[in-house]
Amino acid sequence: MSRTAKRGKAMREGSEGIEVKVFSLSELGRVRPNNEDAAAVEPLPSGKVLVVVADGMGGHERGEVAAQTAVDVVVAHVKAEAERLEDLPLVGDPEGERRWLELLEGAVRLANARVFELAGKWEGRMGTTVDVALVDSRGGVGVHVGDGRVYLFRRKGEILERLTDDHSYVFTLYKEGHIAYEALREHPQRHIILRAVGAEAHVTPDPLRLEWSAGDRLLFCTDGLTQHVDDGEIATILGTTSNLDTAGSELVGLALSRGGTDNVTVVLLEAGEEDGR
Repeated sequence: MSRTAKRGKAMREGSEGIEVKVFSLSELGRVRPNNEDAAAVEPLPSGKVLVVVADGMGGHERGEVAAQTAVDVVVAHVKAEAERLEDLPLVGDPEGERRWLELLEGAVRLANARVFELAGKWEGRMGTTVDVALVDSRGGVGVHVGDGRVYLFRRKGEILERLTDDHSYVFTLYKEGHIAYEALREHPQRHIILRAVGAEAHVTPDPLRLEWSAGDRLLFCTDGLTQHVDDGEIATILGTTSNLDTAGSELVGLALSRGGTDNVTVVLLEAGEEDGR
């Protein structure tokens, strides 16, 4: 997969007339010979927006195939099944939230089975991180596997919330109090992933839930960003850059300027004002 860039158009979605803007960019980086990241942003007929971001592992073609396979399987399954749930809200209704989460979890399990099958045929381990979410004008639900991250930047109060925990050895050390959060990016064992789609016959994703307001931004990224750009810098760029395309490009550009040692993928969504104001 060669260097790819997609700078999104504003999309109208949601029954409340709130505009959701989308930016997506994936860069090869300065070191890697190929791009093992994959991403998709798909508006659904119901007004919801589907986001999928994956970072493959397994070396050369295997990581690339794992990531793209997972994205393709998730998108196809969600688009095929979403119509039967379209009247159920994503936010504020326990039954709706449960059903939508089950759909996303099922999509990730299908992706896991497909990647695991491919790994068996190639007689080698392969896998991918996956972050999936469905959002609308009020918020959304999602699922998470691996060390990609999802952040919510709240315009009110300029607060950055990390919605995911890394499924990695070093993040476990952090949660157990053995290392500081700031040490995650520099730890020599930071690349050891404990949970990935396709690495084992079964996988259990973490659920995500969020509510957002006008001006809030939702960031999906692979670790090619977070190993070079810390949370404080992410918050500063999201809080001081009014244009979504500029904010996304600055995040990717900062990672590249600091070595770009991995592929870098960023997907940004922003909730706009009601009626486009």
